[in-house]
Amino acid sequence: MRVAPLAFLVLLGCGGAGGPESQADCPVNQNVLLNLVASLPDGVGSSDRCVGDGFTYLKIHAGLPQGSRRRVIAHELGHAAGLPHAFDNTGCVMDQAVYATPGPLCPEEVAAMASALGTRILDLFPGPGLFDDVVAAADMWSLAVGRPLFAIH
Repeated sequence: MRVAPLAFLVLLGCGGAGGPESQADCPVNQNVLLNLVASLPDGVGSSDRCVGDGFTYLKIHAGLPQGSRRRVIAHELGHAAGLPHAFDNTGCVMDQAVYATPGPLCPEEVAAMASALGTRILDLFPGPGLFDDVVAAADMWSLAVGRPLFAIH
């Protein structure tokens, strides 16, 4: 088992619709499922909180290089927590123009994430081939906020 500094890890076994702004009235779901897909309309990642089944579904393009994949996962985790594309033209992770480019989180989005989740910890369920990248992206947020934000199963 790989230990992440501020993410709880639990091994349970091996292994959208509309943009985030259209999901503003949808709840932040406790369970987040992440999967690799061969193609996406925008080419990199998508999130859907509005299915109504208590799950958020994140899709990550399988062809992304590792650094970009981790940044896209961090971006999509932001949407899973309810963050919109409110940081355009900043270079931040939630900036939709550059979120596939590796780089640090910005202080404003870290504060937004801390506020959005409060004391909640979201449960992440990475699909095949995503565990290490999800741990890295979750740690990026958790280390910046200063507390565990995600339990990875």
